[in-house]
Amino acid sequence: MEFTLQEGWSGYAGTSDAFITAMWPDASYGADPLISVRSDGWVEGLIRFQLPALFPNTELVGAFLDLYALNRNGAGDLPLQAHRLARGWEESTVTWNTPWGTPGAAGDYASPPLDTTTVTQTGQWYTWQLTQDVRDWLAAPANNYGVILRRAGGSGDEVQFASAENSNAAYRPRLRIRYRALTTPTATPTRPIPTRSAFLPLIWK
Repeated sequence: MEFTLQEGWSGYAGTSDAFITAMWPDASYGADPLISVRSDGWVEGLIRFQLPALFPNTELVGAFLDLYALNRNGAGDLPLQAHRLARGWEESTVTWNTPWGTPGAAGDYASPPLDTTTVTQTGQWYTWQLTQDVRDWLAAPANNYGVILRRAGGSGDEVQFASAENSNAAYRPRLRIRYRALTTPTATPTRPIPTRSAFLPLIWK
């Protein structure tokens, strides 16, 4: 079974996203309709989903972040890594400099990356697997700071994904969550054990 979290879909309103750039380190882009990422590390993307509790008697089996590529500069393949963030941030105020311990969130994300996906063209979805991290966030919601999308190499290619503020709701970021029902073991019926008296012979007087 699977359900999808996407801004505006079925009343969901729990997505926070933005991009941060060293070129304008004090500018905030949380309201932008695009999430940009550059292969030279000068622009990075951020995204976080507020997670609902799973249905009772179910368990998570998979979680996948989907982003729709709208535009890009450069023609080469663009591998992008998703890293788990270790510091809280606000969509309306986050910048390259704020609130990170080091500009660009260096030191505020975990390594190795959760997953790496290579962008090759626009007009399609790209997916990163976040299963273990979503499982952890469901168990400890206060630790859900989302992920940062960073380059895995390159020299200046840039891709722009649709953000949660994009006017085309169908292209907004998605988090697909797969789950299954927990089965309750069925008790095996047992045959009653005869008591000792059942084996006593009958004595007639």
